[in-house]
Amino acid sequence: MLLTWPAGAQTPKEQATALVKQGSSAYDRGDYATALQRFERANKLFPSYKIVFNIATTLEYMGRRAEAAQHYARFLRLGGPAASIEMIKGARAALAKLEPGLGRLTLACAEQGATLRVGGVTRGTTPLTAPLYLAPGQHELRLEKPGFTTLRREVTIRAREERRLELRLERLPPASAPTPLTPPTSAPAVTHRPTPATTPATAPPTAVDRSPHTRTIWGYTTLGLGVALTAAAAVLYGVGGSEGAEAHDRYTEVTSQPGRALSVIDAHRAEVEAAREKILASNILISAGVVTLGASLYLLLTRPRPPEAAPAPAPVAVGLVPGGARVTLGGVF
Repeated sequence: MLLTWPAGAQTPKEQATALVKQGSSAYDRGDYATALQRFERANKLFPSYKIVFNIATTLEYMGRRAEAAQHYARFLRLGGPAASIEMIKGARAALAKLEPGLGRLTLACAEQGATLRVGGVTRGTTPLTAPLYLAPGQHELRLEKPGFTTLRREVTIRAREERRLELRLERLPPASAPTPLTPPTSAPAVTHRPTPATTPATAPPTAVDRSPHTRTIWGYTTLGLGVALTAAAAVLYGVGGSEGAEAHDRYTEVTSQPGRALSVIDAHRAEVEAAREKILASNILISAGVVTLGASLYLLLTRPRPPEAAPAPAPVAVGLVPGGARVTLGGVF
């Protein structure tokens, strides 16, 4: 089945062709921002390696060297033998001029379909099949995908440096569904008249107040949990500090030796990062332990005291006053 368009409507290819003509006119006038906008819209409507070449050339004239190198490299991958010799030579010459002043970053992410932004500019979608060209200096990477937490990472790169970075997105917890409200049921109507009481009514038994006992149990439970968290934090901090010192020494020794492979340096850097994460985890545990200990002290110190028993009535005492004139009675009646 062939796709058709209404009479008079342009196909995507025809729309892209018109946008390329508008972009070329803007390019000739020196309006590179408008030219880039038209070329990018055209490439979305009808992807073509020729339009990618136009985008690369425009970015180069705008001074966006890293993005220009990215598009020149993409043109060489997409064009292949179909591209003209002049365009291939031009792209290779431009890359040879741009690459010495740029670094290359290879990103690995297991989650597909995540958008990568560098300094707020979209640079691709995972999986990224080619290294990312970056200007020397510090860059903020942001990786985001619906249903996952946004990952931000600061990266510093030098000219001619090649680095590899693995990124991992964490899935957001599922939202809990609200509990449906149950409509209240009406109490049954009284169909008989109450009979007058002929005997004194007895008071209902007093409910036993178990709140002091319950708060005591919770108090000691949170106390034990706080002690356990604090002990675990101390152990984790000791392990992380010991491993971190050793890993840092090894990393310093490896980086001081010229000619070491990047994979070896990255492995030692990963050991340092792992030790640092353990120390961070120990700080989180100690914070949780302090909060838990504080909650346990609050429960134990604010629990209600049991009611004091009423004093027993004193026995009645009978006495005679000397002389036999009066009789005295003492006690609680």
